Amino acid sequence: MTIVRVLAVVVSMLAGAVSARAQDPLVMGDLFAVDSKVMGEQRRVIVWTPPGYAAGSPAYPVLYLTDADRQFGHTVTTVEFLSRNGRIPPMIVVGVFNTDRTRDLTPYKDSDSDTQSPTAGGADRFLRFIDTELVPWVERRYRTQTFRAFAGHSFGGLFAMHTLATRPDLFNAIVAVSPTLPWRQGESVKRIETMLGQQRTLKCSLYVTLGDEGPGMKAGLDRLRTVLEEKAGKGLRWDLIEMLDEDHGSIVLRSHYNALEKIFDGWRLPRTRNGAFKGGMKGVEAHYARLSVRLGWAITPPEVTINALGYAALGEHQVDDALEYLQANVRNYPNSANAYDSLGEALEAAGRFDEALAKYEEAIKRGEVDKDPLLDAFRAHRDAARKKLAASR
Repeated sequence: MTIVRVLAVVVSMLAGAVSARAQDPLVMGDLFAVDSKVMGEQRRVIVWTPPGYAAGSPAYPVLYLTDADRQFGHTVTTVEFLSRNGRIPPMIVVGVFNTDRTRDLTPYKDSDSDTQSPTAGGADRFLRFIDTELVPWVERRYRTQTFRAFAGHSFGGLFAMHTLATRPDLFNAIVAVSPTLPWRQGESVKRIETMLGQQRTLKCSLYVTLGDEGPGMKAGLDRLRTVLEEKAGKGLRWDLIEMLDEDHGSIVLRSHYNALEKIFDGWRLPRTRNGAFKGGMKGVEAHYARLSVRLGWAITPPEVTINALGYAALGEHQVDDALEYLQANVRNYPNSANAYDSLGEALEAAGRFDEALAKYEEAIKRGEVDKDPLLDAFRAHRDAARKKLAASR
């Protein structure tokens, strides 16, 4: 595998060549050329890691997607936006560029005498590339959790359904946007039905969407709905959503946004109108312990969520509660400059200026190493605490 590093650029697909120009603006990522023995060719892959990845040590769930030239940019910004607002966990995003899209994403020809798509039918080989080459490579190179999601649109959605039907253990969540279910007289739905008859204990999330796309696509979705209602066991969490105000092209961004929220339902704690959570830190830990069981990895309560709870408590003058939250954040995220700064504010509110000053100094020290954008705010907090400490003596 060879690597071409692309930072703060966008990536475009031009006649099979790696390019440093792109359709999706302002995407940060690392662009790789992967020599695939399975495919017998070099495949281009782009990987985005969440903010703070380089300076931290946590492992992250991974979202894989097809059609990187069209879908990578908006998906990355969606993941970043949702995670920054505490709706989903931070994730690594891996996009695979196309070479022969029809060949790779269709599991069989549309008909036995298909002259329209002569290269169709290579999905099994492409899936083998993802399973035996791409996923292991990503997991060797990056800090990954065991949770994997996969997203595909149109033929990519058909490929996503084929992946669920033939390798239901490979991904924890499948997002199929406008999947081409009428392909080969609905063969993919028949294979899903067969798989479900054999996998009653399957644990997976499935999210399928369809826009206003005509009776053939609608019939495929309706047939899939019937199969899922009749065959899906309790372990398969599924949603089939029609977005009739969207078309085949426009539906993707909204689908990825909604699907990620649905897959990670419960990531955001239920809160009161003032942002508080009833149950304290013990209740928070119990909530994420239950979520850990469902998602399949040990989840540490998210830093951004606990930070928000701490400030909500401070806003209600519940200083002891704020201290409980923000001390837990420092324990859980000892390398986070912001965690120390936030705890400093709670200690300052408690009148413990010596301790607050020490936390601000720690925030500055770590912020200087990481070039934290909030460094000036940390210094301002320290200077204000020094004045209050001097006045209190």
